[in-house]
Amino acid sequence: MDSASIFRDTTLGADSPLSGLVALLASLDALANISSPENWNRQLVVAVFTGEAWGYLGSRQFLNQLSSGGSSVQGLDQSRIYQILEVGSVAQAMDNVFYAHFQNEGSAATVEILEALQVAATSLNSASAEVLVNNASDTNPGIPPSSLMPFVHANKSMSGVILTEFNSVYMNKYYHSSMDISGQINTSTIAVAASLVARTLYILASGQSNITSSVADLLTVNESLIEQLVSCLLTCNPGMSCDLVSGFITPSQTCPNHYVGVFTGDPSESPITENIDDTARFIWNFLANRTALTINGTDTGAIMDCSTGCSDSDQVCVGSTVEHKGVCVHSTTRYVPAYSTRLHYTASGWQTLPPSSTDVLGNVDPVYTESYWRVLGVRIFMKESSAFDTWILIMGMAITVVSFMTILSMKSAFKKRLKHA
Repeated sequence: MDSASIFRDTTLGADSPLSGLVALLASLDALANISSPENWNRQLVVAVFTGEAWGYLGSRQFLNQLSSGGSSVQGLDQSRIYQILEVGSVAQAMDNVFYAHFQNEGSAATVEILEALQVAATSLNSASAEVLVNNASDTNPGIPPSSLMPFVHANKSMSGVILTEFNSVYMNKYYHSSMDISGQINTSTIAVAASLVARTLYILASGQSNITSSVADLLTVNESLIEQLVSCLLTCNPGMSCDLVSGFITPSQTCPNHYVGVFTGDPSESPITENIDDTARFIWNFLANRTALTINGTDTGAIMDCSTGCSDSDQVCVGSTVEHKGVCVHSTTRYVPAYSTRLHYTASGWQTLPPSSTDVLGNVDPVYTESYWRVLGVRIFMKESSAFDTWILIMGMAITVVSFMTILSMKSAFKKRLKHA
């Protein structure tokens, strides 16, 4: 969910990586329409990482928490991660043609993901449009830069597929720059990618071999939601003040930017305003809202109002803003701070840790720091009209002449007075 550019406050990352994030959120919204997901053969875990543009900080810290048994990932077991489907840049896919980049080609789990993508694509084909998923070129040196990389380094046998818009060469010529803005993405292509991801995840999790017409209706992607997400996360009007975002959080600024940000204190495991940016808080609330459980046929969102937390440890507070309280819902949504695995925060500040055997990428891990910037300001002086400048010149000359004549008069008067004396 983060991008990088020389201008941090104008870092939108519209195609890379926000188009994939929007597609993922829209697919999750569609999957929420399926009843009884607890009866599926496998459990879906949705992860959105930040800090990936800075040495995969988010995904590596997530794996670090899994290996050390951190409280923020309680209930997850790294050894039980069977497959990974990552949604990369998808908004510039030509003619709805997507590419699957994969690791561990010969594994049955990888083949299963590829087959599920083909079934999902076939179910989306119609007389007016065709969706294709092609395997990436065999000549590629490996998977492209992605959050899947740390998982592969941690477990060489990990099966994963990255769905992208490109084959061998990036299509986004503004990758990780301030020019990667909403004007170069196609929301209809994102909607197709979201439908493809939703149907693929359903096939993999439910164990079904195809998509029936009734399931297809339930998995229809909300295209207006995609339009909202794009306008909220990638524009300044309405920006983060849009109804969708303001219904979950009180944004600190209108114009969004997806710079990873900095920690100035203890990296708390709670998504509080002081520690994380607007985008991360919104996504956390959105995921918690869409994955909230229904218990005994009752919407658990109506249990209790909240401002910060909930009395039940199995609940989280969603939608708390300055204008209104939130509600407590049963959700397993968690927040894992993204920072280097070589750092540890203590009462005296940050400390550097030795390399960990569980994080191969951390052996030569660069530690990124940033100055604590003060609020900068600019003073603007307006240029006056040429007529005003002319009048200033005339008045200045007049004052000069009058002053000269006054001096001559006073000098003459003094001479006469001195002679008289």
